[in-house]
Amino acid sequence: MKSSRVIIIIVLLLLVFGGFSGWQYAHRSIYRDLQAVERVMGTHPDSALSLLRKISSPDRLHGRNRAYYALLLTQAYYKNYLPVTDDSLIRIAADYYASGSDSLRKSQSYFYLAQVYRDLGDRRRSLDCFHRAGLSAEGCRDYKYLGLLYYHWGCLLQEEKPYSEGLSKFWISDFYKRLLGDTASRVYSLTEMGWSYILLEKYDSAYHCLSEGLELENRYDRNPYKLSVLHHRLAICYYLNGKYREALYHLNKETWEEGSAPRRRADLMKGRSFAGLQQLDSARYYIERIRQEDLLLSEISDKSSYPNPSIILKI
Repeated sequence: MKSSRVIIIIVLLLLVFGGFSGWQYAHRSIYRDLQAVERVMGTHPDSALSLLRKISSPDRLHGRNRAYYALLLTQAYYKNYLPVTDDSLIRIAADYYASGSDSLRKSQSYFYLAQVYRDLGDRRRSLDCFHRAGLSAEGCRDYKYLGLLYYHWGCLLQEEKPYSEGLSKFWISDFYKRLLGDTASRVYSLTEMGWSYILLEKYDSAYHCLSEGLELENRYDRNPYKLSVLHHRLAICYYLNGKYREALYHLNKETWEEGSAPRRRADLMKGRSFAGLQQLDSARYYIERIRQEDLLLSEISDKSSYPNPSIILKI
């Protein structure tokens, strides 16, 4: 009788151990699948999203797999330009990693939580989450991520008008991008640094940043959109300094589509620049092109009137 009970207990223990081992194997297998998704996220976010959608019963995940899945899925949505309408998904990751030692994923969860709140219009909570992401990233060595974090943080600060604070974040972003030798990303940081300096009315510094960005873009990528933005901001810089010929040089380098809002802004500045040079026929030509003749004629008739940079529409 005793031997029968011992055998039954041993069998039960084996079943429990086998079940636990099977659960652990499945848990580790899912974690490896999620790691594979993360490896392709940077270069092929559409493939990453497809792989995430193939994971069966994601609602049954728990612990680190659940948090990891929530973080990667939110990241995939943003990288594929898909809307994130609430914080419920990324909050799973933020709550899990908040008390952990993984500085990168803790910071990333706050970073994407900041993105969600920004898109929902809650700028205060977004800035708070960016701050938490920055604190959590101490000791992190993922320079690509750090460059991204401080760039987006700087953009939100710039929109909220503490321009000096935004500028400081762009400088940090550019520092990490220089460490990586990531020229393409550096152009974005230099472009926003130049804009911040324009808003702070520090035109020499703006000219330096924008010129460096233009040189790098011409040398390596030659993206028409980025080049046009850089030329437009350099034109603003020269225009606000009363250097209308230099402003026109850069405005003529822009390649916006006819009828687009950026083209209309460029034509507006061309009209004002020609007015500053007393070439009123040319000024009138561009004014008529944007069908605002009455309003703009009254503006260019006052040669001493220069717009504050903060009211020039930003591209």
